Amino acid sequence: MNIIDHLVMTLRSLTNRKMRTALTLIGTFIGVAAVVALISLGQGLQDAIAAEFAKSGGDKMMIQAKSGNLGPPGVASAGRIEKRDISIIERVNGADKAGGILLRPSQIGFNKRLQAQYAIGIPTDDSVDLVLEAFALEIDEGRMLKKSDRGKILIGSSFTGKDLFGKEMQLGSNVLVNNTPFKVAGILKSKGDPSVDNGVIMNEDDLRPAIGIDKDVYDLIYARSAKGFSPEEVAPNVMRALRRDRGEKEGFETVEVQTFSEVLQSFNAIFNIVQVVLVGIALISFVVGAVGIMNTMYTSVVERTREIGIMKAVGASNSQIVTMFFVESGIIGFMGGALGAAIGAAMSKLVEIAAGKAFGSPLIHASYPPALIIGSIFLATVIGVIAGFLPALQASRQKPVDAIRYD
Repeated sequence: MNIIDHLVMTLRSLTNRKMRTALTLIGTFIGVAAVVALISLGQGLQDAIAAEFAKSGGDKMMIQAKSGNLGPPGVASAGRIEKRDISIIERVNGADKAGGILLRPSQIGFNKRLQAQYAIGIPTDDSVDLVLEAFALEIDEGRMLKKSDRGKILIGSSFTGKDLFGKEMQLGSNVLVNNTPFKVAGILKSKGDPSVDNGVIMNEDDLRPAIGIDKDVYDLIYARSAKGFSPEEVAPNVMRALRRDRGEKEGFETVEVQTFSEVLQSFNAIFNIVQVVLVGIALISFVVGAVGIMNTMYTSVVERTREIGIMKAVGASNSQIVTMFFVESGIIGFMGGALGAAIGAAMSKLVEIAAGKAFGSPLIHASYPPALIIGSIFLATVIGVIAGFLPALQASRQKPVDAIRYD
């Protein structure tokens, strides 16, 4: 018997038992669909975040106060970032330009409603271009703030809906920030960053009096490495200069310096762990599918006992019998894998479309690397073959006389 004969026999066996085949495939493709959907969304998220970091440029560093708590810069921080730190950073060999921002929770008032959101203060000097580049802000409507603007703000994309204030903000809308009136000059494109999408941006000279902040304090400083230098080689020098200025010992600093690549690596490391856990849970469905295939193959062996006996009586070898059931279980695994990959891809695409319409976030994106699709189908096929091993072995050990007489 050649492979064509095995395939013909397998397809005939599966089509003769349509209901059982369908139920077995369900148990198989559920696991594949879950894995493909989870990994494609996770990979899409990583790709989208990497793209956002790429927009900010690979020559940036972030300097902020160390904090033992989770949260945005400036919240329960152990250290303090000041204007004088900008000049210290700019004097470091390999550093080019630095600029500070404020990022503070504030009361945003509109349509007689108040919401606690973030207010971001950007510089009014030449460093504003660096800060805007690092934030990768894009205007959807209106215009970007000018250095000379006073009483003007940019609003995040979330404010253009009715969820937050029961009414859409528009260009020219009057908005209160900590009871100080401002007018909307521009609306930002969705970025996927809650502090931007749900926040307001204004010149720091407007934000400081609105929230009563010391004129020398910043929550975060962005710095750019000079041409010919990488942030990775400049960052230690910046840390050393800040530590020396503060009189701090190494390992006991109250501030930290991070490059964008370090932030991205930290995110990827955490996200990969989460993704492995989720995929591990989804792989349980693979085990369930394998049990289903094994059960189907055992039942098939019992139903085809006489057929096995006749085949062995006319000269079929044990290896040919084993191959026949291996091919059948492998095809079930392959079909379940292919169907699961298609359904998983469709599910993640639907999530992307629904999330895009509901939240307008570009970060929820599905990505389908060829290795994911091919690997999922291959894994399902291998599991199918493995699940058919014991039933195939049992079938090959049938004695022809006993098998033919089986009723």
